Amino acid sequence: MRIEQFSKRDIPALTAHSQTIGWYQSADWEDFIGTGDVLGHRQDSGEIVSSAYLGRFADRLGWIGAFIVNPRFQGKGLGKALIGACVARHGQGGATLGLVATEEGKSMYQKSGFAEIGSTYKLVAEEGFRLPGGDVPDGLAIREAVSAADMATVARLDLAAVGYDRVRLLNVRLKRAVKTFVAADAAGAIIGFISGAPDSQRLILGPLVAPDADCALSLITRLSRHWNGCMRIDVPCRQPALIRTLLERGFLQERVCPVMTYGRRPLPAESSRYFALVGQAFG
Repeated sequence: MRIEQFSKRDIPALTAHSQTIGWYQSADWEDFIGTGDVLGHRQDSGEIVSSAYLGRFADRLGWIGAFIVNPRFQGKGLGKALIGACVARHGQGGATLGLVATEEGKSMYQKSGFAEIGSTYKLVAEEGFRLPGGDVPDGLAIREAVSAADMATVARLDLAAVGYDRVRLLNVRLKRAVKTFVAADAAGAIIGFISGAPDSQRLILGPLVAPDADCALSLITRLSRHWNGCMRIDVPCRQPALIRTLLERGFLQERVCPVMTYGRRPLPAESSRYFALVGQAFG
């Protein structure tokens, strides 16, 4: 089997492939194909047996997600070949190539030249959960983002927080979002935002950008009130105050996942304002 690039017409086969491990629906694959390259192995029968999403953000960052090898084909070198294809396609021109790994996959990435530079906490809440509290700090207002000007400000805040332009990704994800909220200061200036789009299992709370943990918590609380099902948020390890507060208020720690980059290169930004990923597959 050779590695090939998939397109929108392959979404049904990709969905069937990812459901072998219970991940990703067709809408998720639409987002992957709409914001980057999706590579993988396909049998002559047409069955897709491996996949990887490669998002590329100008010359600053590449990100690998949706890395799946069908359990029937694991141990045959497909994963190693696929990660090598992602590295080759990304190139070696100075841009960082990163991913969030599982503990099970960490050793394979290490053997392929990736090294751990941090971690992200995968916190979850089950159906029917209500985040207690919700008092908004004085001088702060939370409202729904509704205008083009709001969305332009969201994009600027995101760029400042992560250090690279991902407007294309934001446009795709915000269209799928249940809600997007912004936080404004006493003068009415937008200083933070949160969005949340559902995957096959839960509402993903992110991306989340805020000036501090109190503002971040207010945004999470407001968004969580608009969802009755399960929720998940991926919080970088450099946000211990928010992680601690969410655990104290009823979120559960599902796992801590290594964040890795090829050649241990640094991420474009390590902003203290970035409180939650778009999702592990997107960074």
